[in-house]
Amino acid sequence: METPPPAPASPGAPTARPGGIVAILAFAGIVAALTQTLVVPLIARLPAMFATSASNASWVITATLLAAAVSTPVAGRLGDLYG
Repeated sequence: METPPPAPASPGAPTARPGGIVAILAFAGIVAALTQTLVVPLIARLPAMFATSASNASWVITATLLAAAVSTPVAGRLGDLYG
């Protein structure tokens, strides 16, 4: 039994470009990696900037990584639901 040919797309339907989608996702991944590493050069200056100890200032780095770890699956789920 042969499968029927795919139905033609409607005239107003958008066409998907896999190469464009991959490029956007790759760019988003690079931007996310860069934003997480922007805090690293500030590690030595954070205690003076916030007038606190080095152990307390290390929470700034932990908070940025934790926010990224939480927002990534949430954004993926929202993309699945509404994208």
